[in-house]
Amino acid sequence: MNGEILACQIVNGQPAVAKFSAKNSMKAKELAATKGLHLLDALSEVGYNDPAMMRWLARQALSAGT
Repeated sequence: MNGEILACQIVNGQPAVAKFSAKNSMKAKELAATKGLHLLDALSEVGYNDPAMMRWLARQALSAGT
């Protein structure tokens, strides 16, 4: 939708969903093409390198423990 991607995976036996902006979706598609990666692997790489996304994930992990 508008260049955004909603990625769904099973991680450690749990469903995981992440929404990627059009900008990050394009980065992932470029990585997939240039490195021969699967799109989900490329999305993971983009996500790990996005400080805002990693902060959000850390907050989610902390709130899940409460």
